[in-house]
Amino acid sequence: MRELVWEIDLTDLERNADLYDPSTRTYRLALKQLPGWLSGMARGEAGGPEWVAIEAFFRTVGPDGSSVTLRDRFVLSGG
Repeated sequence: MRELVWEIDLTDLERNADLYDPSTRTYRLALKQLPGWLSGMARGEAGGPEWVAIEAFFRTVGPDGSSVTLRDRFVLSGG
């Protein structure tokens, strides 16, 4: 299993606003500098993995000041 990590700092309010899509009420994050095998899979090229799991973690502070981590997972199938 390979793990790739992209960290995006949303504490800068201007950057936070730029990445937020009000029509879907979600953040739209483009993953840059993909390794060749992953960008090939995205283009539908043969020889890559059959699937890739993408997990997103959003760390924030709850109303009581405690740390909260929201997570989601999406499996992308190749071919």
